[in-house]
Amino acid sequence: MRAVIFCGGEIVDYDRVRARIRQGDMLICADSGYRHAKIMGLRPDIVLGDFDSYEKAAVDCDHVLTYPAKKDYTDSEIAARYALEHGCDDILLLGATGGRLDHTLGNIYLLKLIMEYGAAGELYDGVTAVWLAKGTISVSGSVGDILSVIPFAEAADLTTKGLAYPLIHQGLAGASTGVSNVFETERVRLDIGEGRALVVHVAQ
Repeated sequence: MRAVIFCGGEIVDYDRVRARIRQGDMLICADSGYRHAKIMGLRPDIVLGDFDSYEKAAVDCDHVLTYPAKKDYTDSEIAARYALEHGCDDILLLGATGGRLDHTLGNIYLLKLIMEYGAAGELYDGVTAVWLAKGTISVSGSVGDILSVIPFAEAADLTTKGLAYPLIHQGLAGASTGVSNVFETERVRLDIGEGRALVVHVAQ
C-alpha cells in the first residue's frame, strides 16, 4: 500500500503532483500540509500534527490526530512513521522541501528511515524528485532533464549510463562530484557498488 504525505513545504506544480496520486493511496496531511490537499480539492484520510502552523478547527477530515508541540519527531516524521506502522511499503512525500532548510534536511533524512523499514520513499514537489538509493536503479525522464547523485553514507563505486558526464566505477570524492548531470536518453541507469546516495531528478 502507498501513502501520500502532504508536508508543509513548497509544491511547484500542482498538476504534476496530482498526476502522481492514485486511487487507493492513503492520503495523510502533516499539519499545514493540509493546505496543499485543500488547494487540490482532496479530502485526506488522516490529518495529524501539533497544529502550530494550521488551525485544527479549519480541517475537514474524519480522522484527526493531535500531538503536543514539544515532541521528539517533526509532524512529517510522525506521518511517515504512522504510514510505515500501518503497512505502507511505498511513501511519497509532497511539499517536503523548500522553506526552512532544517525541515528540508530533516525530510531528506526521512528517506533513510523509510529505507530501513524496507519501504520505498520519494520526495516530490512537482518538478524535483529525491530518492535515497543503493544498488542498481533506473530513472525515467526526458532528454535534457537534470540528474544529480550526492553521496550519502559514503557512496562509492558509482557507474552511470545515459548521462552526459558518465561515471565508471567512480567514487564521489566531493559532495558536488555528481551534481547537475544531464539526461541523454529517456531512461538512465545508476549502479551504486557501495553505500547509498541521494538521487535528485529535476524535470525540465
